[in-house]
Amino acid sequence: MARRWFGWCLVAAWLVLFVDTSSSAAAPAAVNGTSDRLERTALLHRIGSAASGIEAAVWRYASSSGDGRLWIVSIDPASARLGVLPAAKPAPLAAVVSSLRGDFVAINGGFYDLENEPMGLVVAAGTEHARLRRGGGSGVFFVNGGAPGILHRSEDLLRQPLEHAVQSIDRLVDESEVLVRARADLPHDARSVVVIDWRGMVHLVAAVDERAIASERDGRIQLGPETTATGPTLWQIADFAARPVLEGGLGARFALNLDGGFSTALQLRLGGERIALSGYRGTINAVYAQPGR
Repeated sequence: MARRWFGWCLVAAWLVLFVDTSSSAAAPAAVNGTSDRLERTALLHRIGSAASGIEAAVWRYASSSGDGRLWIVSIDPASARLGVLPAAKPAPLAAVVSSLRGDFVAINGGFYDLENEPMGLVVAAGTEHARLRRGGGSGVFFVNGGAPGILHRSEDLLRQPLEHAVQSIDRLVDESEVLVRARADLPHDARSVVVIDWRGMVHLVAAVDERAIASERDGRIQLGPETTATGPTLWQIADFAARPVLEGGLGARFALNLDGGFSTALQLRLGGERIALSGYRGTINAVYAQPGR
């Protein structure tokens, strides 16, 4: 009996050792792709200040799919005005926001269809320019009473009069939960995202692989056709947005993907400095902010 018991103990010990070793080897895949994370590696430039309500930073990032740059513009809604600017047809972001005077930041907005029409809800200064559509994306970024939010398109609030709104494909983060599954077949693109963190701060984010930069001169960057073949996956940018600040992320409560790829673009003029990230193609609307209430 003692020998039999000793033998079972050896078998149990071997099984425990095997399971532990196997679990350790599979850990990177088991934690939803964390080994494939997008990580900030170096701060290249900073513009503005928290006191102005708008602060921008340019970072280098590294990922398993390639290295690139991150433009992160942080906006305090208590000190800056947020809104949406529509366009009659797809146009360069600089043209869409040409009516803005003084300091501002703007990022490309939602998607457009084959008829060059917005694919979902667009509201600017209280006027609806395009209706809410089921196929226009699961999320809507909106501003009401000066306060920003991101909601699922089914929420009743979005059927009430709004000051500004843009619908897009798709929500990335909801209540800090990443809504995108990590998969090996996710496509790579330049990305543009609007994030709202737990403090209520809004972050406009553009992420571009170095291979997508067609030209760069005096701080002005022109993006090329590689914007639709290189860059982060949706999971990578969603994970970066949701990751806590102390772990290198943005601490997002909510995040909405905007029309990245060919349309990725960002324009900023702040305190005499400028960022001009020009897309390979146009955008049908823009999300913008300006200092002051």
